[in-house]
Amino acid sequence: MAVIFIVLLVCISGLAGVSSQCDFNSPDGGNCATSCDFESGLCGWTQSTSDDFDWRLRDGSNTPNGYSGPAGDHTTGALSGRYLYLDGTFTNVSSTSTLVSPTFALAARTCRLTLWYHFFGVEYGDLEVRQRTDGDVKHLNKVLDKFPALLQWYYGEIWIDPCVENFQILLIGEDKQKLPQEGGIAIDDVAFKECAFGPPTPSSCGTGYSKCSGTSVCYSNDYQCDFTSDCCQGAPTDESYCGSYSRCDFEFGICDWTQLDDDDFDWTIHQGGTGSDNTGPDYDHTTGTEEGHYIYIEISNPSRPLDAARIASYVIAGNPTDCKIRYWYHIKGNAVGALTIYTREQEKGPLHQLWQEAQDQRDQWQFEVLDVSRRNDFQVVIEGNRGISVVGDIAIDDVSFTPGCVAANRALPVHTTLIPPISRPGGTCAPMEYTCRNGQCVRGGAYCDFHYDCFDGTDEADCPVVCGFELGFCGWDQAKFPEDDMDWQIRENAGSMDFNGPVNDHTFNSPEGKYIYVVSGDLPTQDLTARLVSKTYAYASRSCKFTFWYNMFGVEYGDLEVYIRTDGEEKKLRKELDGYGQYAQWNAGEADIDACTRNFQIILQVTDKLVVSVPSGFAVDDFLFVDCEVPLPSSEGACDALQAQCSDGQCYAANQQCDFAADCCDGTDEEMSHCGEYNMCDFENGLCDWSNLQGDEFDWTRNSGGTGTGGTGPGKDHTTGTKQGYYMYVEVDRPRRPGDRARLGSFYILRPITEQCSMRFFYHTQGDNTATGKLSVYTRTTVNGPLTLLWSNTLDSGWKYAVVGLGFETTAFQVVIEAVRGYSNDGDIAIDDISFTPGCQAAGYDLPTLSTVSYTGTQGFNPCKDNEFLCTEDYTCIPNNKVCNGAFDCPQGSDEDQNCASSRPEPVDDNNAVAIAMGVIFGILGIAIIAGMIFLYMKNMDSKPSGLVEQQIDPYKGQSEI
Repeated sequence: MAVIFIVLLVCISGLAGVSSQCDFNSPDGGNCATSCDFESGLCGWTQSTSDDFDWRLRDGSNTPNGYSGPAGDHTTGALSGRYLYLDGTFTNVSSTSTLVSPTFALAARTCRLTLWYHFFGVEYGDLEVRQRTDGDVKHLNKVLDKFPALLQWYYGEIWIDPCVENFQILLIGEDKQKLPQEGGIAIDDVAFKECAFGPPTPSSCGTGYSKCSGTSVCYSNDYQCDFTSDCCQGAPTDESYCGSYSRCDFEFGICDWTQLDDDDFDWTIHQGGTGSDNTGPDYDHTTGTEEGHYIYIEISNPSRPLDAARIASYVIAGNPTDCKIRYWYHIKGNAVGALTIYTREQEKGPLHQLWQEAQDQRDQWQFEVLDVSRRNDFQVVIEGNRGISVVGDIAIDDVSFTPGCVAANRALPVHTTLIPPISRPGGTCAPMEYTCRNGQCVRGGAYCDFHYDCFDGTDEADCPVVCGFELGFCGWDQAKFPEDDMDWQIRENAGSMDFNGPVNDHTFNSPEGKYIYVVSGDLPTQDLTARLVSKTYAYASRSCKFTFWYNMFGVEYGDLEVYIRTDGEEKKLRKELDGYGQYAQWNAGEADIDACTRNFQIILQVTDKLVVSVPSGFAVDDFLFVDCEVPLPSSEGACDALQAQCSDGQCYAANQQCDFAADCCDGTDEEMSHCGEYNMCDFENGLCDWSNLQGDEFDWTRNSGGTGTGGTGPGKDHTTGTKQGYYMYVEVDRPRRPGDRARLGSFYILRPITEQCSMRFFYHTQGDNTATGKLSVYTRTTVNGPLTLLWSNTLDSGWKYAVVGLGFETTAFQVVIEAVRGYSNDGDIAIDDISFTPGCQAAGYDLPTLSTVSYTGTQGFNPCKDNEFLCTEDYTCIPNNKVCNGAFDCPQGSDEDQNCASSRPEPVDDNNAVAIAMGVIFGILGIAIIAGMIFLYMKNMDSKPSGLVEQQIDPYKGQSEI
């Protein structure tokens, strides 16, 4: 397997060093720059002198032939933009390439390195992050080249150890390819963020902050005694005098925590790696070594998907003042489950969710602080869930409570409804109730609603949320003719395979595992369809998704589609193109389900499009419904401080009110009576307070229905979900060019902000992943001034939701939404339903204006030579003499779309004239030689004796005579 190790570590010897240390508190740019976009060089980073190859700087003028890396850089999206890259066509096996950062004197607790990276071509390697200082090397992070999709820029964030001194960062690439191939990695926009300490404070630090002894640096009280240093110089004030804090580093057990018995398995104390490749931490957080301890969930067999392990804290007295939990967590793997923090006020009682993380955080410990204050006595419960396979571990370490979390020294009351009522008088449940198999009576809508009401689980047994096909189809049904023509099959094990599908399943990554598949056979099956239909589910929440893993094998077979059926009507949710993903590997797919959808079925469909029957098909594994449970109604006033309540009693996140998406299925969260203080625009009647800006290359367009190009853009808006609704999008067809930008500006927003200010919006970026451009959100404090990037996205099919916090500017500002055109026109970008929270107040005055515009577009950039013409379709170059020659030399004929009717042929230059003359001379000679050969051949034929007509002529004799 090709592996490249991109390592960020600190230099020892043999490296081009930096003569002096750099100070984050007073960066001087140049050799001490804290950010680098490589547009003007390496910004103080240096190439090592003890490696084998150097990182290469790429821009549009020096792209090697056959290069398969990104067309544009990340900074500008333009072909003329610059970035660094390694490519297997110029590096050798086991060769290394090293880039060295400046030496920095000291890093604050919040210090992190950020960068954008781009994997391309054949598997080239991994991106690993290490740190070295004073002879010590420490692993920080690793990104596998298999983890992200190829062919797009990804954002990486690596935390630097707090208070680390005299350190450098290295980027080391080691080529592990067996053969030179067009594969590699690119990096751009490398920066150190929040690494400087705040200025010394001569007076008090203010409410909620404390002062480091000897340095007068202030730090948040939330960070006091949390196992991480904030005071780097002088006495470690923040980690001293911690007697009033409840803390556990798991070095000598689980302290005041208790393993619960109402779960499926237990948390495990561990040290070192977890034993599974690319999952779990290799060291604890406390000591940063393999000798330190942490707790994690071991998800290997016999645990099953979605199984839970729970631990509970000591009982905390109700009505506490400033009670917070702080903890470090590590989530790694491409099939991780979820880490969830709850509180509960009754033993074995209902759990109230405070926080959840279900995304791979790569190989790094992350920090979180939560306010857990409650009116009544309570416990904090930490739950780890297994994912759909064993490739993903969850760990926690260094958990601490602030002094306000006082022990109650008494037990919680026991939940009183543990024993289900077995039957009512008369032996049956009420007409509006559901009867469980054990006789328990529960609410009437409990069947197949993603919520387990029956203690024996029978209300959800017929419609499981997860299926790995190990025990069959999990209640999914094969459609019947004429709805389809053939069936999905279950692959039992690799030994029984008679087709060329994947050897290992996705669930266990094992040849013994099972998955379902459709494959072409010996007989033609063109246009035949296989459909698999789920049970009917009662209700879907706002965040409900259907996820699955698929594997395409053989040659292009057809497309895999996901539909939803409600009330007999079907709607397409997702289409996985067989030419889009990577062949012969498992790819993740997901389909969003509309909020509050009732009584729906999911349909998985594949259609054979092969003209000739060849061994090809689709394999599918690990169905999973994610976050589909609708919260049950709560009593009035029972929602917490960060929630609002629907009229029917359901609680929902207050920051999602009035954002054009239903949280309350009765519609109360989006009622206009609640939304008067929100700035909202659905583009149904124009652009509202938004406007197309000057200084870019083209404008956003208001549109309804499709965008006119198949496989790109939305077919309907987000607001109404119909072809009649309106949205904004960028039209990237000609004359648009790669890197061209369209910018949309908001109203001017006031600062200081007295309460939280956020922008919520829906976006749609769809198309060929090599063609789709980039959608970004910026702020600016001056017209024509510099932009501050807040959020960015490249490819994400379907309408997606995003929230961008805006509370950091110190003056009035404007939000700028920018779309950058991709490498071709096979990808559109759209936005809809933008809303600002009430804290975003209009400034009421204009921003100051700069006289010049900082230009980063691609207009005027031409990679062709003076005697060449630029094809606008694919940015290739052709000779000028092929323009207006009556033939399409550019892929879509842009060379014949240059006012050819009125143009005259270009004069032939001297070189072309010589070439034509020589061609004529050699042509005449060739004709003379051929004529002579024919004459001799006919003469020989005439001299042959009769009866030898069928005798073969000796070709060698004929040549010698000639």
